[in-house]
Amino acid sequence: MKILHIAWKSLLEQVRDYRTLLMSFAFPISFILIFGVVMGQNYYTYRIYILNKDIPVKTSSNNSISYGKEFTEKLKNSVYEDGTTIFKVKEIDDIVTIGKKLEKHEYVALIIIPENFSSNLFSKKPGTSVEIFGDPGYPSFSLVKMGIDLELELFVSEKSGAEPLVRSNTHYIGYDSSGSEFNYLAPGLMLMAIYLLLIQVAMVIAQESEKGTIIRLKMAGIGTWKLLSGVACSQVVFAVVMVPMMLYTAILVGFQSKGSLLLGTFFGVIASISAVAIALIVAAFSKTVKEAFLWGNIITIPIIFFSGIFFPMPETTLFHLGSRVFTVWDLMPPTHAHKAFLQIFLYGAGLGDLLYELAMLLIVTALYFCLGVFLFRRAHLKD
Repeated sequence: MKILHIAWKSLLEQVRDYRTLLMSFAFPISFILIFGVVMGQNYYTYRIYILNKDIPVKTSSNNSISYGKEFTEKLKNSVYEDGTTIFKVKEIDDIVTIGKKLEKHEYVALIIIPENFSSNLFSKKPGTSVEIFGDPGYPSFSLVKMGIDLELELFVSEKSGAEPLVRSNTHYIGYDSSGSEFNYLAPGLMLMAIYLLLIQVAMVIAQESEKGTIIRLKMAGIGTWKLLSGVACSQVVFAVVMVPMMLYTAILVGFQSKGSLLLGTFFGVIASISAVAIALIVAAFSKTVKEAFLWGNIITIPIIFFSGIFFPMPETTLFHLGSRVFTVWDLMPPTHAHKAFLQIFLYGAGLGDLLYELAMLLIVTALYFCLGVFLFRRAHLKD
């Protein structure tokens, strides 16, 4: 019976603290919402380039066969169960101008069909390779590669009636044979660690509110801007130490950066400032440290996943900025920080190549900081 009494007491205490209870329920629900938004909507169409070098062959009846063209059409006509097109194919004549588009993930992959595709397949001669180029650090590429491999295997089996005579040969753009897959995972993992900082910051600010320190500071004439800016600066100091430590730890376990570590550290610190800005918003809705911890987790997980670090996000264009597309995901600082990290560490980009990402990261961070100060003042420092 004592166990039941204790259980009932504990239950009543948690029900009375209904804000914490509701957030405890919201935490697992947020996982469902994330994956539902990303994977539970319409199927995703992948944009790919095809360079068809295939030379048609003549049959004994003087007919011309172009298996390269047929395979291209097969990819164009590939659909999901609901009829949605799997690949949006753009045929090209050369590869001179497409490298940057692959690096920027405007297109997921380049498929090159060789000159002997038709002749070797018609004569059932093995050894032909269809070349596939793409960024191994981009989640969509792995999915596209698997899809191309499957379509190729089915196509070759259909045409030859035998074991596959043609296979794909994958090329990783920006790939260093002396590296490892960790090279492509490390930037996202480091960025995730940076944005986990916002949970700590939110808890620090909430602790000041819970203890009443903020009220005493207000009575001493310290304004909201000065108070929160001071807290933010103290947390950025931790980031200045943490970011280089993460980078050099990654190097110790095999990470190889093609770009400047100093530039990577710079963007990492800017990202940490954006994490602090978001933490101010979290703190505005938190009356206790416990609430800040729960709210911090609820907010952190979506912004990390929605930034495209672990899987591609569906296109949700809001408007165009010149030749650039601004999507709903660009409203989140990690999106721009992640793009900068990939360009620096995988492709050796310099500051001049990342002015757009830097400008957007600073603008979005400033907006979140102003919003955080406004909400915090209304929630905790009302006159």
